[in-house]
Amino acid sequence: PAAGAPARTAESEEATAQVEDQKSVLSELPSEPIILYQYAVCPFCNKLRAYLDYSRIPYSVVEVNPLTKSEIKGMKKNSNGKLKVPIVGLPGSKEQMVESDDIIDAFERVKPAVKQAKSGSSWFGGRGAKKGEASAEEKTREWRTWVNERFVHILTVNIYRSVAESFQTFEYITDQGNFNALTREAARYSGAGIMYFVSKNIKKKRDLPGDERGHLYASAKDWVAALEGNRFFGGDSPSLAD
Repeated sequence: PAAGAPARTAESEEATAQVEDQKSVLSELPSEPIILYQYAVCPFCNKLRAYLDYSRIPYSVVEVNPLTKSEIKGMKKNSNGKLKVPIVGLPGSKEQMVESDDIIDAFERVKPAVKQAKSGSSWFGGRGAKKGEASAEEKTREWRTWVNERFVHILTVNIYRSVAESFQTFEYITDQGNFNALTREAARYSGAGIMYFVSKNIKKKRDLPGDERGHLYASAKDWVAALEGNRFFGGDSPSLAD
């Protein structure tokens, strides 16, 4: 690689290949509803659903059992070799699309071109950058990365903050998800205990010491500050950061 450039890893090359593969899978907007395989409480699934709803891309939902994953057995795995939702199935095709941001980017590439605003934004909407500042696209990309690599983990350590709150969280998860009576009880008790300890490991790994609520409130303040008094990060209309 060029001096100063990060060396490419097998994982990054595989992720890049996956994005390129999804470009070829989706060459135009489907004329029929796509199929979204999801967990109702998965933050990445909810992010993708928000995008599809806002973009008025029709879809049907298949709720996946998180214990058996029988609904997605044999489907495409992500770049880390894991079978995870969301997964999008395309009408008339055996191919699937994976990773919420990659799916969103693939649909952005084939959506009908929208005349760019005078601000120069090429997302849904956006604010122009002042001279010397990062572009709207760069800022949007930074916030999307922040959500995936920082904010989602802050949410996790907050909802599993204590044993009691872990059980409250799994009461909601098992009520919303695709569970039968047996797996519901199994998930409620085993999942709550496991995720309580997992959240403590996340705190250490993601450098989130001390009070979980403090990190949550600080993140909310950072986001509000980034809006700069606007309704959305994109200005008058949402950008992909929103």
